[in-house]
Amino acid sequence: MKNEWKIRFGAENLKGREVPLGRCFSWNSAQGSIPAAYISEKGILLDICMEYDRESYRAYLNRFRDLFDREGKINNQRMLRFQQEDPMDCYFRTELLINGNGLKHYEGHGMRWVPKALEPIISDEVDMQPVMERYGLAKDKVWQFRREAFLWESEADPLEGQWELLLRQWPQMHLAQTFELPQTGQQATVKNPLTGMEHRITVTDIQRKRIQKFRKEHFAFPENCLVMAYTLEPELPAKSFFLRDTAESDPPRETETDSAVTCLTSDDSRPEGRYAVSSLHFDPVETVTWQAVFRAKTTEDIRITLR
Repeated sequence: MKNEWKIRFGAENLKGREVPLGRCFSWNSAQGSIPAAYISEKGILLDICMEYDRESYRAYLNRFRDLFDREGKINNQRMLRFQQEDPMDCYFRTELLINGNGLKHYEGHGMRWVPKALEPIISDEVDMQPVMERYGLAKDKVWQFRREAFLWESEADPLEGQWELLLRQWPQMHLAQTFELPQTGQQATVKNPLTGMEHRITVTDIQRKRIQKFRKEHFAFPENCLVMAYTLEPELPAKSFFLRDTAESDPPRETETDSAVTCLTSDDSRPEGRYAVSSLHFDPVETVTWQAVFRAKTTEDIRITLR
């Protein structure tokens, strides 16, 4: 039985014109196609299909078979690596231009198709079936599907103009060294994994704080953390580098108290300049293993002429 083909703009059923496009492109290790657009009074939908190399994806999955420890808990460091190295990188934004004017982006969502022979768990197989059938995508290959919606606020016919699509990758996380800096004045050197450039971290202040953010009936939440102020040399843009605690926060604990649900804050001040905040724990935080994280794009923007 063939799956029903549904087109929605937000929560609304879309009634409009299908515009075949059939544009192909190469980008970010994928072979992509834009088979069609759909036009209604509210806006324009674009469908984007991206094929990834099957054997490369198999090798990627095999590198991360041990995401869980012996107790069945996720190894968070391995999970970060798993996300960072995912060839099916979904973190990009789109911009549709008609006659050089950008349309307002309304929403976007994505799915992936991974053959069960490679991985029986992570594929959105049920949801992807209509897409696979509609566009004749080979089911033994690895696919990422994106549907992007743009508002059309003009009374003119959009088909009268030139269409261009811009794909822009969001800056990605790139993990570097881990280290401990328990005292003011101590230093550590980290290397940018993309450029090879070394940066020196110097601790300027360390404070142990108690932060009360949430209260819920019959539960206690961790409140203790460590806040470390530091400098970075050579300096980078603020959003291009940060430090993260490699440990997870303690989970909430059940209690016998009857406290009402509240939201509280205490000693939530932050230093000026660069600083890092540890995970939250029930006991005072004495030492933290920090991980340096660089954020940067690894793929150039691409402009695709659609019609």
